[in-house]
Amino acid sequence: MVSEVSMDKITGLRRKIDKADEQIISLLKERLDIAVKINDLKQKHGQQALDAKGNVIDTALNQKAIEEMKKVLSIVPDDQQAKDALKSWGAE
Repeated sequence: MVSEVSMDKITGLRRKIDKADEQIISLLKERLDIAVKINDLKQKHGQQALDAKGNVIDTALNQKAIEEMKKVLSIVPDDQQAKDALKSWGAE
């Protein structure tokens, strides 16, 4: 009887560990996806909105890039790349 209870507990704990592993892997993949999106946004909107000297030439596109990057920061608030992009776009 004792060994059955112990095996049930072990099995339950193993399932919890497996579930936690899945969640961690999912979170890491999401984090990677966000990093890729940050780079894409920077390329697509941020750079197109500025001239070679960093002056805003398309205010609507610049504002869109800023808004999108702020959404990214709401998900990953410590992302330095996103913070640097906002700073370079004139939105600290």
